[in-house]
Amino acid sequence: MRPPFYIRQLKIDLETWIDQGLVPADSRESILASVGAGRAGGRLELFLAIFGVILVGLGALSFVGANWAAMTKLTRLIVLFGSMWLAYAVAVWFVARGRAFIAQAFVLLGVLLFGTNIWFVAQTYNINAHYPDGTLLWGAGALAAAILVPSRAALAAALTIGAYWTWQETVEFDRPIHGAFLVYWALGAALAWYLNWRPGIHLAALALIFWFVINYSGLQKLLGWSDA
Repeated sequence: MRPPFYIRQLKIDLETWIDQGLVPADSRESILASVGAGRAGGRLELFLAIFGVILVGLGALSFVGANWAAMTKLTRLIVLFGSMWLAYAVAVWFVARGRAFIAQAFVLLGVLLFGTNIWFVAQTYNINAHYPDGTLLWGAGALAAAILVPSRAALAAALTIGAYWTWQETVEFDRPIHGAFLVYWALGAALAWYLNWRPGIHLAALALIFWFVINYSGLQKLLGWSDA
């Protein structure tokens, strides 16, 4: 397992080795590619793909919402789950062809559609439950996708969804301390470290700070902290 920020340090070391004549200059890109560090163009391709699939997801949501009343329950399920599994199938297709950057975008689309499916299914069958559990289920699905692929885009979504989940439990349901979030957060933070993804580590830190802020009153009472 590579330590955090391995690729960044490798880039620095490669420049030193090239200057010393230890590594041919034309081997730089192939070495970086072998450890998963692409060119800047690859990152731009990823950002454009993610932006595109977000638009596609919003379009699919608008389409289903506009035609919701006209659809039978079976048609709704076919459209909802068919579109989600199609997104994951396209991701697998791109992975098989060495286009991992584009595959990440379609994994994210699958995660977004999974969350949409949860709410639409709940509406279809009039499920009256503790609705933050639906958010937790969505986040768990995003974490599963992040682990199985693995996917940094899905991990970013999982951490964001988790922050929304703890907000619902703490603020909307007046839970003094939402300790269950810490287990969820630990999984996300550990995965960010394992994937050697510095923005993910930063995002995990922000999520923890967010949890601390909204749980501060409960922690203050539990630990006997003064206002100071």
